[in-house]
Amino acid sequence: MPPKRRMLTESLEQSEAHDAPQKPPPSFGGALSKFVFSTTGGSGGDSGSGRITRSSMRTVSTARVVATKLTKPAKTGVAATVAAAVAEPKDEDEDTTADIKTPKKKKKRRAPSVYAPPSTYAHLSPIPDALAPNLIVIFIGINPGLTSATTGHAFAAPSNLFYRLLHSSGCTPDRRVAPCEDQELPARYGLGHTNLVGRPSRDAGELSRAEMVASVAGLREKVGRWGPEAVCFVGKVVWETVVKEKTGRGVGKGWEWGWQEGEAVEGWGCRVFVVPSTSGLVAGYSWEFKRELWTVLGDWVQERRRVRGEEVALKTEEEFEGNLFFHKYSD
Repeated sequence: MPPKRRMLTESLEQSEAHDAPQKPPPSFGGALSKFVFSTTGGSGGDSGSGRITRSSMRTVSTARVVATKLTKPAKTGVAATVAAAVAEPKDEDEDTTADIKTPKKKKKRRAPSVYAPPSTYAHLSPIPDALAPNLIVIFIGINPGLTSATTGHAFAAPSNLFYRLLHSSGCTPDRRVAPCEDQELPARYGLGHTNLVGRPSRDAGELSRAEMVASVAGLREKVGRWGPEAVCFVGKVVWETVVKEKTGRGVGKGWEWGWQEGEAVEGWGCRVFVVPSTSGLVAGYSWEFKRELWTVLGDWVQERRRVRGEEVALKTEEEFEGNLFFHKYSD
């Protein structure tokens, strides 16, 4: 072919190639098809054996990962964490219930008490006071609980902390007495007990305010008759009732536990100390707080014993062994 004609032919071919539509790049499906092996036909080799080899599976998996990275935007932060948790395969033997938190059962709160007339517990008798002249301290509760009324002894409920605090504070320094020994407190320790209201009930919520306020005058007269050096009100409700009967108002926001002063103390003829209720139903104060507060009173009681020249009358071995059974089953 002459040179001029050859050059013309080549120029024409290049022009046609330039004007022809360009083929699109191979799609992902097209690229992936290179790694897919036929499972039919042929003999010899992996492509004709009807099986997919480990190498081919790794290749396909790699291709899928690449495709995923190319087509899906990367997730960050919380979304990435959630996506990873969903995508991560679980072993068949893995316990998937470990991530499920079992909801805690909520304790049922006891319904608040309402006023119960005296006829409700008419079958129960008031417990006897433990009093004597010239005691160091008389402890004053609000009224007997059902366990105390049933047994005939003060603060007798197993959950009540009265005798435990009495011992830890030093009021009964030699040992922890049992509720059945409450009548021995005056002779052995110079301590006594009584209540604002004599009739028993499940708790203070079953007494009326008017009933409690009306009982203050009789309580004050009783304390004046026996003449202790101090009284200890066991429970804020008891002391607040006394304050309201005297002043017509409550204790106020600035009120504190322990030794009391002011108008409400007048007329008692002795010092006044106030501690939280020792009932097991009252859990608003820790054991440490109660023990520290009671220790203030206990230190004062022991100082008064030294000044008065009195010693704690210890129980004999026979008397103590007689109460071992009660100690075992009342703690």
